[in-house]
Amino acid sequence: MDLKSHWNKSYQLNSIEKLGWFEKLAEPCLNIIGELNLASTDKILIIGSGATTLVDSLIELDYQNIIALDISDIALNTLKLRNGESRVRYIVDDITTTDKLVNDIMLWQDRAVLHFITDDTKLDKYKNAINNSLTIGGYALIATYALDGAEKCNCLPVKRYSADMITEFLGKSFKLLKDFRHVYTMPSGNLRPYTYTLFQKIK
Repeated sequence: MDLKSHWNKSYQLNSIEKLGWFEKLAEPCLNIIGELNLASTDKILIIGSGATTLVDSLIELDYQNIIALDISDIALNTLKLRNGESRVRYIVDDITTTDKLVNDIMLWQDRAVLHFITDDTKLDKYKNAINNSLTIGGYALIATYALDGAEKCNCLPVKRYSADMITEFLGKSFKLLKDFRHVYTMPSGNLRPYTYTLFQKIK
């Protein structure tokens, strides 16, 4: 499957507010970010950003070094039209193949990318990307479908996780600081249980 075309089609055929993963306010992530006391100039990487409102909120909070990465150029163009380019760098790419990431990332934010990666080779590339990009002392905020969550999203299979499974996947370079369950209400009204985790890179 051509994933780029697949995700572009989703953004072409639907308004942002009707997409199954749309959040009017990315409250779970914002609550965690608010606890981290990041500097306004710290690099924040949002992978699989789509057209997320999280970027809007981070700009309102005066963060100045935001990087939005997504495979869909249509989604990123939508985000760019809303927020401009003065505080946001936009990267059209796949996190499992990209060579465009920068170093010294202080926060790696992933809401619902990891669970789409079901191939072991691509999982290894994801792990390499997070290890190479995130600075020691930096944070990884990762949310996936919970073990009792949906088995598919946007017609694609997903791998569901517990906090222990994400901890084991990331390995000994990361310390789990926090995890919690969050039940997201889709625009359709359907419920989707998520596992949210916060890690710190310790080596």
